[in-house]
Amino acid sequence: MYITVTDGCLSSDNGYVGVTNPPPVLNAALLPSQTPIGGLICRYYGLGKNPYTIESQNVLDAASAITLADSFGQLPVSHTVGDETWCPMDDNSATVVVFTYENRPNVDLWVKPNGCGFVANGFISVANAGVIVP
Repeated sequence: MYITVTDGCLSSDNGYVGVTNPPPVLNAALLPSQTPIGGLICRYYGLGKNPYTIESQNVLDAASAITLADSFGQLPVSHTVGDETWCPMDDNSATVVVFTYENRPNVDLWVKPNGCGFVANGFISVANAGVIVP
């Protein structure tokens, strides 16, 4: 899935398991070092009454986008080796956060809010250690 602020959120995330982003490749950090100038949050229902349909769409102004990008930037890009993982309470809901930049394509993040929460940009995935998407 790739969403731009201009096009807005897709009506459903059914069949998607993450986001893709155009070059340049982001394999050392979730987001570029540039400061975002805006953004978009697309929340999708998981299992239940309206499975995989859009729950909400919120536009981010520059200040909100910068604050949220800074929070994602604090997440450690690392992994544990040899641990067993169990992910209770995963209802397949997802949030896509889109950041806009000057002179660069939008950058999307796939955020799993429950179960084994993680954040991914299509190149790398990191554990979500407490970033709450407003």
